[in-house]
Amino acid sequence: MSKNLFESTIKTQADLDEYKDFQVWMNKVLDESISDVRYAIKEGTEGMQNGHNKIGMFKYMQSQIMRQTEFSIAAFNKYKMYGR
Repeated sequence: MSKNLFESTIKTQADLDEYKDFQVWMNKVLDESISDVRYAIKEGTEGMQNGHNKIGMFKYMQSQIMRQTEFSIAAFNKYKMYGR
């Protein structure tokens, strides 16, 4: 977010409080997504080490990363439209 856009949208203490609430909430969403991605990568790596199909394991990891990315974007868009 550019500084000018931030300054033009934050005009009152209530705006600032809402922005801070959004930051806390979005950080929780992203932390959960990152944790799920790390777990998927760990599972995929272990699967490859245990002799599972490397391409299949890579596709699994890629699909989990995309799923979490889509989840984070959807959560952000939902917040923008409806609030928490």
